[in-house]
Amino acid sequence: MIKRIFYTIYHAFKHKKKLYAYLVDGHLRSSKVTELTPAYFKQRALSYIILDFDGVLANHGAIQPLKKVERWLDKLIKAMPEAEFALFTNKPSAARLAYFQARFPTMTIISGVPKKPYPDGLNQLLSAFKAPKKAVVLVDDRLLTGMLAVCLAGIQGIYITEPYQDFKKNRGVESFFALLRKTERVAVRWLGG
Repeated sequence: MIKRIFYTIYHAFKHKKKLYAYLVDGHLRSSKVTELTPAYFKQRALSYIILDFDGVLANHGAIQPLKKVERWLDKLIKAMPEAEFALFTNKPSAARLAYFQARFPTMTIISGVPKKPYPDGLNQLLSAFKAPKKAVVLVDDRLLTGMLAVCLAGIQGIYITEPYQDFKKNRGVESFFALLRKTERVAVRWLGG
């Protein structure tokens, strides 16, 4: 854990301008994942979509995406091959992975690699997809995990600014991550602004 923290701090300083861009450039962020359409990805020549789970597809600790997100994903997969999607979460619980393997059988699932911001999982996906880096995007709600991993792997990123949260069901965890996201934004603004 300590090693990962120092790794994050070092690389956040190194990539401060790129991280700051996710806060100020509207083309690099979206409030919710459901706002991203097949046309959005096509217009930006993004053919391979990597999705984080917690905050992006559902609230923390959920097993499966929210129903509206699941409908969005079904619609997206009708326009783009399911095999060009991947799930990359820092919390790959057995139940969550089983759900995705059953519901989206050709979607690539990355697990067993160092957690983001380490780029190992993204690099593994680049090899699996056999895709140019400019065609691959990670959709994530954290600056110093997902977006930093994007900077390190050299792929595209979409920063989700209004993550899904459920304070009624999971107040402690959601409060922790809300504070963490706010701290990340303040730190990145301070570094890059």
